[in-house]
Amino acid sequence: MSNAAEYIPVGKVRAIQNMHRGAGSYRDALLWTAAPNWALRVSDLLAVKVGSVLDRQGQLRSSFQVTQQKTGKTVTCDVTKKVERAIREYLADGHPTPEQLEAPLFPSNRSDPDTDLPKPLGRTQVWKIVRRDADAVGLRGGPYSPHSWRKAWGRHALDKGIPMAVIQTKLGHRTPASLLAYLGITREDVRKASEQIEL
Repeated sequence: MSNAAEYIPVGKVRAIQNMHRGAGSYRDALLWTAAPNWALRVSDLLAVKVGSVLDRQGQLRSSFQVTQQKTGKTVTCDVTKKVERAIREYLADGHPTPEQLEAPLFPSNRSDPDTDLPKPLGRTQVWKIVRRDADAVGLRGGPYSPHSWRKAWGRHALDKGIPMAVIQTKLGHRTPASLLAYLGITREDVRKASEQIEL
């Protein structure tokens, strides 16, 4: 595996989710659940509002759409059972309330004086959360970042045998080659696979 693709293994992602849930830190548990499952870039993730996942009657949506800031493409984010559970735990904890449809789903501790709604987490805050939590589960020294969540989903999907075209579509890569490079698949990985799977 190339050092350029520092993804967080799925077992470590789950350990971090459980760590936050056990500590009652439901925002960060949701962050570590939704971010890798939606596989959004951090700027798109931080733009998600409570109203993206809840309708006006307070019911959870099964999916919602995000227009990517980098590409301008619209992608669909599914509210899977695990993400739904994390959202419900988070909203039951009261932050933010379902009535605050315009509030960011991932708020900081600061409020916007014009709207009195919380401001979203900042990119720097999210970087610090990722690095702090990676350290907490023994992943020291790697260049872990919010982008590691996208790579974690991609690598896990690849390991589970999800077709490359599906992974490529979800992550928004134009070619299979760019996707493999992004996920850190090297010529050495291909050689090892060839040795392990001989017909």
